[in-house]
Amino acid sequence: MVVLGRIAGVFGVRGWVKVFSHTEPRDGILTYSPWTIGEEGGWRERRLLDGKPHGKGIIALLEGCGDRDQAALLVGRDIVVRRDWLPRLEQDDYYWSDLEGVRVQTL
Repeated sequence: MVVLGRIAGVFGVRGWVKVFSHTEPRDGILTYSPWTIGEEGGWRERRLLDGKPHGKGIIALLEGCGDRDQAALLVGRDIVVRRDWLPRLEQDDYYWSDLEGVRVQTL
């Protein structure tokens, strides 16, 4: 699994959430569904019902979030997807998650 973003806050009263996306472009996170979200007791898949850029960020409506209170329970949670869902990269290109824990040495 690869972390693509985090739920950063709630948006409005109908269950929409603000999303901090690690994807490039930022709204690339909206092309993945379902999202797997860390919740109490483990991970849960939630289907992305709608999403769009909003200002400098992203907002999204997830399955099971019908109001602000339900959305508030997800704030601060990571959004992950399966690694094999990511596009293949060109040679000598890497996802940042591939570089975590790698020792860096200058020549």
